[in-house]
Amino acid sequence: MPLVKRGDRIAWIGAEDAPPDDFAGAVPHDLGGRTVTPGLIDCHSHIVFGGDRAREFEMRLEGVSYEDIACNGDGRYGITVSTRLVPTPSRWSRRNRRILQRKLHLSTMTKPRQRR
Repeated sequence: MPLVKRGDRIAWIGAEDAPPDDFAGAVPHDLGGRTVTPGLIDCHSHIVFGGDRAREFEMRLEGVSYEDIACNGDGRYGITVSTRLVPTPSRWSRRNRRILQRKLHLSTMTKPRQRR
């Protein structure tokens, strides 16, 4: 199945041997049977945070309840406290790095979750 690009965007993809007249002179790329999918949209992302929740995930795998995790100072409460301890410039720097990581992993749009 051929594909035609304009700049860094896919302009046409189709099953015909040649693209429509709108793309006269364009050289189609042969995909060789590979699949093309649209970029991923991360519509609920917490990209500004300090610390991590790895221990919480381990506890959940061990059967510990969310209530017990919270009583232990972990979970949402723990990550909120950790985030507030990170200086603001460092938080923004980490945020920018996480956005770049998402782009490198084919996320074409990230909508950060915002506090109200």
